[in-house]
Amino acid sequence: RALLLAALLPFAAGCQIAGVMASTYHRTGTHEVYAEYSGLDDETFAVFIAADRTIQAQNPRLVPRLTTAITAQLVAETGAVGYVPAALVLDYSYNHPSWPATPYGELAEELGVSRLIVIDLYEHRLFERGNSYLWQGVIAGNLGVVEADSSFPNDFTYTAGVSVRFPDNDGYGPDDYTADQILAVLERRFTNRATWLFYDHEEDNVPDY
Repeated sequence: RALLLAALLPFAAGCQIAGVMASTYHRTGTHEVYAEYSGLDDETFAVFIAADRTIQAQNPRLVPRLTTAITAQLVAETGAVGYVPAALVLDYSYNHPSWPATPYGELAEELGVSRLIVIDLYEHRLFERGNSYLWQGVIAGNLGVVEADSSFPNDFTYTAGVSVRFPDNDGYGPDDYTADQILAVLERRFTNRATWLFYDHEEDNVPDY
């Protein structure tokens, strides 16, 4: 029995090491995630982002920066054959402040695109609620896709919620990060989460966001 136990000990140790290695590989590895909506392939699109006055007053750069980043990433990563540049979309929205009330089919026709991506931001903050000394950044919104060439050009064909936060853990304040650093990470994360819905991509097995 002692000999059997001695023979099993190296085997058990080997199993433990293999288990640790497998767990580490899983935590540090990636996996492929398929697009939830692939309807941009061979189509033209424009990205519109809406935010209420409070959000825009707190961060006037948010809508322009997200519109630019999301448009650029979709151009680079999807099979779309045409798009309206972010600068033109922003110019149009500024000159037509009532655009959210315009029928989507009419808006798409005016811009000459077959797909509209509309994002309605409903939350944006940097601090923990009621505590302006600790960072707890959040950007959240609802995303919808309009297929202007469908039987229902004024309705969303696809919808999804997008929400990101940073820092990942509580207890960080201005001594740890600046406001610009918090905003930069939030915008990058939101851009990724919003655009990943449209194309196959790799994600961490244990994602930070």
